[in-house]
Amino acid sequence: MNFRRTPNPASLTAAERAEYRDAVVGNRYNGNRTDLPDGSCYYATEDGPGRYVLHAFGGKALRPSFIESYRTRERLDERIEAFKQSRERKADEARQAKVACRQPHTLKVGDVLNTCWGYEQTNCEFYEVVGVRGSHVLIHRLASTSAAGDAGAMSGKVTPLRGEYVGEILRRRANSRNAVSIESRIVASPWDGRPVCVSSWH
Repeated sequence: MNFRRTPNPASLTAAERAEYRDAVVGNRYNGNRTDLPDGSCYYATEDGPGRYVLHAFGGKALRPSFIESYRTRERLDERIEAFKQSRERKADEARQAKVACRQPHTLKVGDVLNTCWGYEQTNCEFYEVVGVRGSHVLIHRLASTSAAGDAGAMSGKVTPLRGEYVGEILRRRANSRNAVSIESRIVASPWDGRPVCVSSWH
């Protein structure tokens, strides 16, 4: 197979990824490839007396995660075992994350969420859950106390004002961590009940 440029790993079959990796490693080192269950692989080569070379590819990557050499077979075997264990941990973490994502949220009417975002300043909005519709929630923005001003800036701590609403009710999907996306890069998470620090420079 002739690859003129690096393809998207996800677009390749396991056999195509293996062929690409063999080509990356080169004929000198690709004679002994070991594939792992998560799609990772490594090439262990004795490259002359007292020199062992290890090429390791993590997941579906088409470029080596690392290339290292060792003076003894024992040290090579230790590094291989460490790599295998690290890949097993990542695979286990990925499985747990998938299970967690499938868990339903536990938000209920009356819960308050808050955002915390901004560049060169810190902004915060509060939202109250006013309805629950399966995986979605209805949230209404709450007014908040004003920050106390400092010289050259408006900064301080704010808290929500219960019963004082701003704007329209929004319908948003809640994830297993009880967080909702308000808009691009702005996420509201459960408020811990403490005043939130904000700042706005002029």
